[in-house]
Amino acid sequence: MTSAAQPTGGGWKIGNLVTQPTLDNATSAPWGMVQNRIKMKIVQIPFLALIVTLPPYDIAQAQTSNRPAAAKDTVVLQRVAVPGTDREMGMGIADFPPNSSKPRQKAIGPETCFVLKGEVTVQVEGQQKKVFHEGESFQFPAMVVHQTTAGPEGARILATWVHTPGDQFNIPAPR
Repeated sequence: MTSAAQPTGGGWKIGNLVTQPTLDNATSAPWGMVQNRIKMKIVQIPFLALIVTLPPYDIAQAQTSNRPAAAKDTVVLQRVAVPGTDREMGMGIADFPPNSSKPRQKAIGPETCFVLKGEVTVQVEGQQKKVFHEGESFQFPAMVVHQTTAGPEGARILATWVHTPGDQFNIPAPR
């Protein structure tokens, strides 16, 4: 519906819909309440017309706008074989936009992280959240469920890890 709301003789017309303001119990209500009822009837209708004329993608965007952004995938800088084992050590950079989070997950090998820029809040399952600032480091043993979330300025993390080549390193850990 694209037609604008138009006043009619005491009501509003939107397309084929005509509304009339009503004064329920007008004789027993104080005048201020009667005025508010009249205003509500008139103000609500044009607002409804605005919602009806929005394109569908605007509504979908509004529904997801309160969700925090996802962190970017870690960029692998280097992988090195660990002599005498079937393991390798990896090193990468994880960039976090402001207030973004990595998924709740557990790693199949140990992981050590250094905060290059910004701050992150780390939630390890069963422990209190801890905040790490630029220049600080933290680590996770293998198979520990955790989630990392950037602060309001975002963050950049240098991460190192040990894992078996060909195996998935991070395993999602739904609640």
